[in-house]
Amino acid sequence: MALLASPAIAENMRGCVTDFDPTVDYFPDKVEVEHAEHWSVEYHNSYKIVRNSDAGTSYLLYQCGTPPPEAELDQHDAVASIPLEDVGLHYMVFIPYVELLESRAHIAAVAGQASWIYSPCVNKMVDEGAVTMVADINDQALLGEINVGSDLPYFVGVGTPNAFETSFEVSEWKETSLLAIFEWLKFFSLFLNEEAKANEIFDDREGSIGCSRENANLLSTDAEEQPVVLWGTRSDYCGGWDVARSCPNYYCELADTCSATLLTSMEGSIDSEACGRNYMTTEEFLAHGKDADIWIYAGHDGDFAGTLAKYPELLEFKSVKNDKVYDVSGQTMDAWFGVRKVEPGKLKLIVENLVCNFQVDSGSPFSI
Repeated sequence: MALLASPAIAENMRGCVTDFDPTVDYFPDKVEVEHAEHWSVEYHNSYKIVRNSDAGTSYLLYQCGTPPPEAELDQHDAVASIPLEDVGLHYMVFIPYVELLESRAHIAAVAGQASWIYSPCVNKMVDEGAVTMVADINDQALLGEINVGSDLPYFVGVGTPNAFETSFEVSEWKETSLLAIFEWLKFFSLFLNEEAKANEIFDDREGSIGCSRENANLLSTDAEEQPVVLWGTRSDYCGGWDVARSCPNYYCELADTCSATLLTSMEGSIDSEACGRNYMTTEEFLAHGKDADIWIYAGHDGDFAGTLAKYPELLEFKSVKNDKVYDVSGQTMDAWFGVRKVEPGKLKLIVENLVCNFQVDSGSPFSI
């Protein structure tokens, strides 16, 4: 009986199959979607079908060295042999997902400017020529000039025009909880056959969130009064003040553990064409947030002092008077965008400590 059994592999392969057997499951390491709402995966013996429901796209990923299923070839937005060797990344926030999977060496190109990259290792790769910066991923002529092939598989934001033959859309920003955002780590792992590593890391982070939640509950129990929290910032680009808009969302989750009151509002008389939604005037923002106990300034400019000088009306805020304003850009906005999505436990612990206990460690990236 043992001699008649089908051969098996112990883990997902990093190379190509040399002797294809259709009865073998080439993906013994699998991921399951537990929290994310915008992606899914369907496993078959030698291929995976990955879907992004937010973008309405699907991708056929077949194991290198195996024949792609002909019946599926024209049913998907992209077809790719995996594991991918080199990849391109549209947004800086994609970098830490790939780094956590110990796949940094597979990053061949990144859109934007090198100064936006928070990762020192990727910056070194740029300096050494291992990673190419792409100013415009939709400029075919530019790709030729900088020797970036259009056949490079590229991870892009939803609906982003690009000149690459194969692109995969990512919607992590649409998720409404810390773990759902972080679970896109598993999405990236599907293209690299790194599901085992993704599961290990995700389980560890999930545990750290549980620990920080328990700590926050203790702080919340000890506190005499729970604060009112303002989450907001000025956006000159959008032309107004941006605030926490509605729940569920990750900032709601941070406040809920402490039973704190997070100020939310969908109001705002400034209809921003540039940003596609409404923003508050200074007068509206003053009325909305002046009595909050704590203000978390989620500004892109990283210059709360400059904002305060430009808008002296903010001196009337209770949080400003009591020195309870915290800026998320303490280690630059690149760090905020690049790290917070893959360190949900640490983010939760730091923010909940300042909300539950009205204090924050001096080394926190959130204190101004």
